[in-house]
Amino acid sequence: MSLDVIVCDDSSFARKQLIRTLPRSLVNNLYQAGNGLEAMECLREHKGELLFLDLTMPGMDGYQVLEAIKNEHINIMTIVVSADIQPEARKIILSYENVLEFIPKPLDKNKLLDLLTNYGLMDPNDTETVQIVETDSERQDRSNIFDSLREKLNIAAGVTASRMAEILNLFITMPVPDVKLKKGIEVTRDIVHWLNMRDNDNQKNHIIVSQGFVGDGVLGENLLYFSPEDMNNYAHLVCDAKTTYEEKVGIMIDLAGLISGTLIRVLATQFNTVIRTTHPALVPNILIDESFIRGDDPAKTAKEDENQEQPEDPFMPYNIASPTYKDGNILSVEFNFDVKGQGMTVRLDMLFTDNTVKKVMQLMEFSE
Repeated sequence: MSLDVIVCDDSSFARKQLIRTLPRSLVNNLYQAGNGLEAMECLREHKGELLFLDLTMPGMDGYQVLEAIKNEHINIMTIVVSADIQPEARKIILSYENVLEFIPKPLDKNKLLDLLTNYGLMDPNDTETVQIVETDSERQDRSNIFDSLREKLNIAAGVTASRMAEILNLFITMPVPDVKLKKGIEVTRDIVHWLNMRDNDNQKNHIIVSQGFVGDGVLGENLLYFSPEDMNNYAHLVCDAKTTYEEKVGIMIDLAGLISGTLIRVLATQFNTVIRTTHPALVPNILIDESFIRGDDPAKTAKEDENQEQPEDPFMPYNIASPTYKDGNILSVEFNFDVKGQGMTVRLDMLFTDNTVKKVMQLMEFSE
């Protein structure tokens, strides 16, 4: 059976991976959509008989696409391929009558082909697949490299969200990993700003939990940001008795270790390597020396201020926000896990040094 096929995913890496799996005889016309809006444009132009749909996308996500298809009475066979593996997500997806099945990421080629065969969409003896030819410039394009890294991070985030949902018995809105290059000083300023924010009682009760990771040439750190509201809401979910501020901090450190550790473990598995993590620990809530923020010469500043009390070094051993990385490039990946209906968001920043980025890219090439 030859069909007009739409592949919708914000990751070009994921789209190409899926397309290369499709039997050549299945595809009549092939359309690619980088988000839900582009997919809906195709459908409204009566393009497409079979839709492969990701869920976690910026702009218009997969859930919104499914709802729009339902409301606009569009007849389109849909197979959802997503990193959001929460049981609640699967339940929601399969409630739409046009959805044939849900396939979790990373894509299992055999599972996809079995599904297409069971629905009579392909001949099981058809072994020729769709071919995509990339130019040398496309292969070397750093944005494409970041896109493939983002896809692996998206898969790791899916497992992490599922683990959180299991513990809390709540639905977690999957984050879209935001990958960007920063200078070390930008990371430091962000930390300073968060730790010096004040709550309704004019107290500095915002916290950051740090967990370093290292292995096979990879060195980095996860920072998890919690507001007083996040701490109160989470403590209410997991504790029956009234808790002190210190007890809430301990609870958040445990949560941070669970989230960060799961994310790193799944990412390391995809890299076919081992990455060890440090114990999660609190970044002290103190103001960092302003001379460092301004970029003054450390030796000169120390001489001028030798009679003044110096602030304690607030950073962990693996902390990327240190003088060593101040002027260097940092690869920053921001995740925001929203706990649905609880007014709680867990922000996680994964930070890699520039040298580590090069190693990560090598590991990715090996793991493809």
